[in-house]
Amino acid sequence: VLVVIDNAERIAEDVGRWLGDLLQAAPGLTVLVTSRIPLRVLGEHRYQVPPLELPDADGGSVREAEAVRLFLDRLGTDGDPDRDDLAAMADLCRLVDGLPLGIELLVPRVEASGPTAARVELEDHPELPSAGFVSADGRHASLDVVLTSTVELLSPRQRELLGRLSVFRGSFDRAAVRAVGPAGFDSADLAALVDVALVTAIGAEHAMRRYRLLETTRAYAAAHADAGDVQDATARHAEHYRELCRRAGRAMEGPDEQEWVDRLRPDDENIQAALRWWFDHDPLGALPFVRGIGRAWYVWGDLVDTRDRLIELRDLVEPDRARADPEDLGWLQTRLAWPL
Repeated sequence: VLVVIDNAERIAEDVGRWLGDLLQAAPGLTVLVTSRIPLRVLGEHRYQVPPLELPDADGGSVREAEAVRLFLDRLGTDGDPDRDDLAAMADLCRLVDGLPLGIELLVPRVEASGPTAARVELEDHPELPSAGFVSADGRHASLDVVLTSTVELLSPRQRELLGRLSVFRGSFDRAAVRAVGPAGFDSADLAALVDVALVTAIGAEHAMRRYRLLETTRAYAAAHADAGDVQDATARHAEHYRELCRRAGRAMEGPDEQEWVDRLRPDDENIQAALRWWFDHDPLGALPFVRGIGRAWYVWGDLVDTRDRLIELRDLVEPDRARADPEDLGWLQTRLAWPL
């Protein structure tokens, strides 16, 4: 016998107790439950349903990607979409992280204006997609509604943490979470966000585990976060990655160069975002940052982009060069003299 229970998160504690009694009375029973939070029932096996497969960034096999196949199926497209339409559909799938509901909600836009126009509209106005219809209980009217129903399960401190995590780009580690988290950060709050699938844990090894937010979740969290919290978290994010790169720069002068080059690579998106903050707010403070990450840039082979950054920093620092650290300034001038 199979018992199916859908959307149990609202009454998870009651469902858990009921299932515990039921399974004890009928040990051969199989129960399939969908829930945004674990029930923590003895014998529970969790399976987190991932988003649909997205097309490769290089554009290969676009039509075969799961997300695009769903898109084409829901559109009921007659004939073969041309290359431009397929590319636009692929971009739209990426914009909603391959979430089936996100794709479903995009279909009316594409039917009304075509894939390319819908992509431009969503890129220019990146609010989460909503539908022209409302399901019987209103739960699937928009991604915003779905995410709100999940966020309502969180404590106030967990909600604040989610808003602060919106400052990250790409993946990040636990130390970075601690750096931007609210006062009295508790790792249990991060675990709670993972439990409700608002944050994705990457990697099995606890010490090396990284985390990320789907772009749709990040956009939602940023839109609903307290502005003061985001401003504080952004500044602390910038300071954290500057200090990380300063430590890396010192370590890369010794035998641990390759270890640190490899360690920094997963943080590249956050390093770029943090560096831009320093360029915009305190160019002199960016000097030790760039000096720290500069060696890794050269090892990665980003020579043209690196030179462009160095030239931009030189121009930003110029009005206050008298206050710059002489060693940092000397390093900048030396690197600019290197041939490409």
